[in-house]
Amino acid sequence: MSKAAALLFAAAVLAPAAGPLDFARAELDEAIRERKLSPARFVVRTEYSMLQPDEGFQISTTNLIRAGSVRGLVYGLLEAAQQVRNHGRLPAVTGRANVPLRGVRRTMAEEDWGRGQEWWLDRFAQLARLRMNRFHLMLGRETLTEARVEVLKMISDAARDRAIDLVIGLEDPSAEEVMRLLAECEAVRGVYVDAETAAFASGPVSTAGRYVVLETTRAVKTAVPVPMRVALEAGETLPACDGPCATYTVFEAGTRAPANLGGSGFELLGEVSAGWVALGYTVAPVAPAAPRRRTPVRKK
Repeated sequence: MSKAAALLFAAAVLAPAAGPLDFARAELDEAIRERKLSPARFVVRTEYSMLQPDEGFQISTTNLIRAGSVRGLVYGLLEAAQQVRNHGRLPAVTGRANVPLRGVRRTMAEEDWGRGQEWWLDRFAQLARLRMNRFHLMLGRETLTEARVEVLKMISDAARDRAIDLVIGLEDPSAEEVMRLLAECEAVRGVYVDAETAAFASGPVSTAGRYVVLETTRAVKTAVPVPMRVALEAGETLPACDGPCATYTVFEAGTRAPANLGGSGFELLGEVSAGWVALGYTVAPVAPAAPRRRTPVRKK
């Protein structure tokens, strides 16, 4: 091997996993190495299946993972990695989302602007392992300078690479700021503003050139029709929207997960506990198929 080829090979080995499937497959490969299993013999295959729900998966004892979407396949690979670490094999299990939206909210601190890509990748990887699919980053009144927009682009790319939908919360933004954010941060999936700002913010959201959700604090009329979500406080009744809108409930850190949850899902103002993980996503063993009974053959 030439020196140049060796350097290229080393760079490929040391480079971080790029997309969400690369990340999840790397987790499984690491688990296989930790268990000292033979990668040549312990082969895990993956495929998409229309029989699986959007974020669901099924793992068979033949080391086959079927999933209904990219995110479902990510969850299946991460579950496989955990099963390999715990048992050294893949038992038959299935996973499904109980609610579409499972997220956390964080207010952007001053020190967060200086954090590197690896810190955000690790943060989003932790959420993916907990089957959280959303991260809501609330900004203050700071001006979105070119440098800060670059940071938000890096964060949004990191979220996408870990199968996390990033929503940016803006306090009293101008239409130009919303437009610039969506134009330069192509991985941002939603914009959160207060109800008074939602009317004019709908314009930049509608011209983003991709599917972006406008989120706000109550049901409002917008200048143009756009996908909308309304954030509710715990116990608040569902709003009557003029057009199509979804809702989710915001809970304080340490709140016990409710038995029943209305709307599209939940957002936590703090860390994710086991109760919230179970509320949002279920992984369960696959029941073995009942043996087929043979019809007795009568002798003539």
